[in-house]
Amino acid sequence: MPAGPLAPTVLEECQRWLDRQGYTPATAAGVVNLLARLSLWMEEVGAEVDDIDGQLLDRFVLRERSRDVVCTTVKSCSGTMRRFLTDAGYLRPSPAVAGLLTPCGSPQIVEGFGLRGVRDGGSVR
Repeated sequence: MPAGPLAPTVLEECQRWLDRQGYTPATAAGVVNLLARLSLWMEEVGAEVDDIDGQLLDRFVLRERSRDVVCTTVKSCSGTMRRFLTDAGYLRPSPAVAGLLTPCGSPQIVEGFGLRGVRDGGSVR
């Protein structure tokens, strides 16, 4: 039985989110398992749901990767776990990431990404 501040509400919410996103049952199980381990670790360190931020998640991943045997879901599911936590409002994107998520209208930035290649018939030189 999962324990910690994310159980059972956030874990169930994550399962529904993964279903809506179209993840396979195997991938969804890996993400929920990783989130359950995060919940247990949060209980160990005295963290609550409101304490979730990038630094807390980085500390958790560092701890998981320091184990003698590292579970593959730490590598394969961490990004999806973070996307869920962000989409669900538990994790605010960092200012740097938030800036990347907004549309860019700057011609200078577009130029920097190879607009010249498009003007020259699609070949990037």
